[in-house]
Amino acid sequence: MPRCALAACAIGVAVLICGSTAASQVVARNDTTVETALLDVVLLPTQHGVVSAVRVGDRALLPIVPVLDVFEVASRTSAEGAVTFTRPTDGLDVRVDARTHSVQVGRTRRELDERALVSRGGHTLLDAAQLATLLGITMEVEWSGLRVRITRGDSLPPVQRAQRASRWARLLRPPVPEQAPVAYRPLDRPLVDGAMVDYTLSVPTQAPRRDAAFSTSLGADVLGGSLEAFVGGAIDGPRNATGSWLGVWRSNRWLTQLRLGDGLTSGPHPRAVRGFTAGNSPFLRPLEYGTLPMSVRGDSAWEVESYVNGQLVRVDTLRGREASLPLLARYGSNVIDRIAYGPFGEVRRTEQLLSLTPADVLPSGTVEYGFSAGECPTGACSATANFDLRAGLAPRFSARAGMEAESDSSRRVVAAPYVGATLLAPAAVTVSGAVLARGDVSGALRWQPTLDHGAAIEQSHQWHDVPFSDVIRGRVTDRTSASAFARLPWWDHAMQVASTWRDDRAATGRTQDARVSLGMRTPFGQLYPFGELQRVGGITSDDVQHRALGLSVYSLPSRRLG
Repeated sequence: MPRCALAACAIGVAVLICGSTAASQVVARNDTTVETALLDVVLLPTQHGVVSAVRVGDRALLPIVPVLDVFEVASRTSAEGAVTFTRPTDGLDVRVDARTHSVQVGRTRRELDERALVSRGGHTLLDAAQLATLLGITMEVEWSGLRVRITRGDSLPPVQRAQRASRWARLLRPPVPEQAPVAYRPLDRPLVDGAMVDYTLSVPTQAPRRDAAFSTSLGADVLGGSLEAFVGGAIDGPRNATGSWLGVWRSNRWLTQLRLGDGLTSGPHPRAVRGFTAGNSPFLRPLEYGTLPMSVRGDSAWEVESYVNGQLVRVDTLRGREASLPLLARYGSNVIDRIAYGPFGEVRRTEQLLSLTPADVLPSGTVEYGFSAGECPTGACSATANFDLRAGLAPRFSARAGMEAESDSSRRVVAAPYVGATLLAPAAVTVSGAVLARGDVSGALRWQPTLDHGAAIEQSHQWHDVPFSDVIRGRVTDRTSASAFARLPWWDHAMQVASTWRDDRAATGRTQDARVSLGMRTPFGQLYPFGELQRVGGITSDDVQHRALGLSVYSLPSRRLG
């Protein structure tokens, strides 16, 4: 009996405890007591703010606008009291209206419980869990410490700014300076050094003695330079022999290259010459072109990241709506990406393409010359000479000038000056032109702002009474060509369209060519359908047209093959 009484008492106590716990949970669940509390919204150790919240049971109703101010998310409040802001995670517009107890995200609208969205004291208050969902973050309300702690908020502007600062400190860290050598070893220039011989012998099965051919090349270090010799041709026929010596002095300001023997003349139209060529242009041109001012648009106090070919090169803070930022450019294609970050989470991306070639532009303040003279090995003329001068007059402007000279078998000398210039205005547009007196005039306009689209047009005209020997009767006197391409934004930029057009005019007639092609990238390979049109017209004959439609397919059995 005593044991049964003790067991009954234990069961009764357990039932009372469980009933008390359940009753307390029901009371807490049904507690509708409204209290005002000051909560500290903690985003980062250095980013927090105090807001006046409302407590209903264990729930917290937070004022939307003050909380968004702590998060640095721009908001707008209409005359009716509706709050509108842009969600940082995906850029969708969010509208919270306390009058209709509704929330609209993009085009989706839903209604909320009247207890989750209220208007009090001129502010619109929303349940903390609902507000976190609208912002795409997670937050925890700690009533014991009277604070709201953000546990996941990578998309918020202050967190993004802290992450950018950490990334900038890592990527823009200055490299460790290399220790300078104690002494530089002088360049060895022996009188005679190593040599290499390369030969080729071709003997066909039919008429081996008549059609057999050979070629032999020799390279050696002689007198501190490079000696090159070549002999080749048919065994029982004509043979060709060339030879030259090249000396290079990289640190010399006035003379960096000297070639004796067979080579090419200097200037914009190189010709074969057997004599000498000298100049101060670099033998191996450095990749660094120099600093160019590049314009960027944004609002004041925006932070701008500048990437060149995918590498972060600098970070700037704008001081106005339009600014000119210096950028270190290299020869070749410079893909410039700029990302501008606003104070309220705005992000703007721009892309530019800057193409630089040594033939077009030189760094500002650089002057290079070239001089060549000798006999014509092809027999088209007796002797030829050229003097060429190039200069970088401004960061975006280079000019060249020179003189072409030639003599024929009768010792008659013909000389004509030429001038040319290239302008980058702006960086996506390249304008170039050249004029040879008593020769030809040419011009080109190229536009390529990004890697996805571009266009170019070129025009050249040649006078009929050109005295130089490389111009013969019947050669094209007028040529106009144009081209354009664009990568279409469909199917993840897997399609591109390209077109070309050329119009050639000569003394014997006129030829026009046009081509339009479409490139498509598929899992099976590359498809290139195209259409062509050619029109040929003579002076005394009618025009003849040729049309063609075709398809080119490029496919590989494995992507590892190339």
